[in-house]
Amino acid sequence: MRWFPSPYSWVASLNRPKSRTTLSSTSSTAVRSCNGSASQRKSDAERDGVIPELALLPVSIRVEPLVEENEDDGTWILARPTEDLINSTIEDECKLGDLPGTYPVDVICVREYGEILLVDDQDQIARANPMPGAPPSWIHVTDAFVYAGKIGDGALPDSTLIRIDRVTQIATVVLIPAPKDGGQAWPGDWIIASDDLAAEYQSLVGTGPDARGTSSNSWIGMVSVDLDGIDRLIDAAVNE
Repeated sequence: MRWFPSPYSWVASLNRPKSRTTLSSTSSTAVRSCNGSASQRKSDAERDGVIPELALLPVSIRVEPLVEENEDDGTWILARPTEDLINSTIEDECKLGDLPGTYPVDVICVREYGEILLVDDQDQIARANPMPGAPPSWIHVTDAFVYAGKIGDGALPDSTLIRIDRVTQIATVVLIPAPKDGGQAWPGDWIIASDDLAAEYQSLVGTGPDARGTSSNSWIGMVSVDLDGIDRLIDAAVNE
């Protein structure tokens, strides 16, 4: 497993780790062989629902930043696992974690994994929002909330809407099931939208130059969103 500098300053500025992490034989090859300082403390990872095997990896292996939003409370980042991590889990069929365990509580597929991270002014992960099976495509930050979401595609057809309270740091995730080919195990605190709400989603998130709404920061191209409509859908899903 090679080390390489990220083009993002907060990753590139981290000191390269010198200690070795050794985990049990049930963990994937990627973690058993990795040198480095943990990207997240155990207590913080448990709070955020991040599997320990991922939290023990150094930032330079765990995080490939895709989009950044710099704000007063820190830097909000949409991230995926690095290619090094993805490649190192090939023999485990992309799995990382307690391999005999339950997906996505004990084990994740890194090829299908994403995170919304808040990095503080000390270049530390202050908060992580794991998105197994639904790596977010876009993000938009307001004074009160961080909005984000996954736009379903051919590989991962289900979509999500995410709203994070910037004061409490509580995230509400609504899963929009795809009409066809969707469906898998999701984190227990995610809300599955009803058919009626799923139908409304199509008018709230648009792509391309003709899409109407608030422009968001995205790594898949032009994305515009209806923030008021997203609030209504999320509130309705919570109250169903």
